[in-house]
Amino acid sequence: MAPDSPLRWIMPAVYFVAAGLGVTWGLALRANRPRVYANIGRGAQAAVGGTE
Repeated sequence: MAPDSPLRWIMPAVYFVAAGLGVTWGLALRANRPRVYANIGRGAQAAVGGTE
């Protein structure tokens, strides 16, 4: 990649924007839908209301 290419800054910025959006989404879920947030990572049984 050329040293003066704008992609040198745009591509890393895209990564950080996506990470920031993910963190913002997680904080919004935790504040507004705590039951949904609590079930993140628990698999399909948590999504359909099953117990483990």
